[in-house]
Amino acid sequence: MNATDRSGRLKPISPKCFIQVGSTPPIYFNNLPDLSDSKGANYESTPVIGRATPIVAYANSEIRNISCSINLFVQDQSDCKKNLAILRTLQSAVYPMKGEFGVPFFPPPLCKIQCGSLLSEKPICCIMKECSVKFPTDVPWDAETLCPYRLEISMTLEQVFASQNLPNSNLILSDIPLAA
Repeated sequence: MNATDRSGRLKPISPKCFIQVGSTPPIYFNNLPDLSDSKGANYESTPVIGRATPIVAYANSEIRNISCSINLFVQDQSDCKKNLAILRTLQSAVYPMKGEFGVPFFPPPLCKIQCGSLLSEKPICCIMKECSVKFPTDVPWDAETLCPYRLEISMTLEQVFASQNLPNSNLILSDIPLAA
């Protein structure tokens, strides 16, 4: 598999490696994002008279947190405005949407993320909790937009579910990638 086309431009990694904000077109990654994925479980301890150790019982699971950092590169002049548009799209996921019918606003849009089989075999529905950008000064920049030729965007996402689709261990086990 070639990471670049004949002209040397980076190609999208895979149609299964993207992030999407609401109904906007997916943003396909052309370099592997830096991902981390965490989930925990909480247990309650109940002391019992005459017992050497307390009884421990499952209480609840914690929210699945996904951190994703991406780099956007300028490969030709048109990429400056394209990268800034991608940045604004990602930033929009932490702002409320305009309301209607007398409602002042609606919650920010839902997002979908997938990176091959790393997080799941299917896109994950999530909310964006944080989006931050670093504008490095150690790379050239565009004179018109002042956009650096590399942007570093970091996002914190939380997986969300419709109430009828709450996860359990069988769901996670059914998501094991198929053998090649």
